[in-house]
Amino acid sequence: MQAERDYLVMKIFPSIRRYCEERDISFVELDLRTLPKKQKTFVKALEE
Repeated sequence: MQAERDYLVMKIFPSIRRYCEERDISFVELDLRTLPKKQKTFVKALEE
């Protein structure tokens, strides 16, 4: 799983970030695995 995350961070996210910046859109990558438990619960509630 780390290899996939590294690929996203090094190859995919920079392209998305440039695309968004050209259109004056903010792009923020978020790794949900690093969130404290309370925040994970909040994110899960938002998805429902």
